[in-house]
Amino acid sequence: MTGSATLSGMTVGQEPKTPTHWGRAILGVLLGFLLIGCFIAAYTGIDLDFGGRPGAESEYDSIDSLTDCQILQGRFDMYSGLQSSALRRHDTDAAEINLSYMAAVDERMQELGC
Repeated sequence: MTGSATLSGMTVGQEPKTPTHWGRAILGVLLGFLLIGCFIAAYTGIDLDFGGRPGAESEYDSIDSLTDCQILQGRFDMYSGLQSSALRRHDTDAAEINLSYMAAVDERMQELGC
């Protein structure tokens, strides 16, 4: 037998090419595209915040229209109670929404000097 014997197209002593070489190449290409996309988004001003504020925008509009500090305090207390109730029920979505409303009320109260 000479040194040119083959087994499934491989020369004896040759390392088999594993699929990990292709996997690494594909991963590198995907990572490159991801980085390019991030740079484009950063330099063109594309907003990557897909969520916005949780809850109803009309609720935020209602909060922003209030000017009475006592009513705002009542709203804050109401959202606080709803948030606590949501946490007891393990409803994290409702808790997050009510916490965001509380922050909006607090911000509005600070704007008005309450």
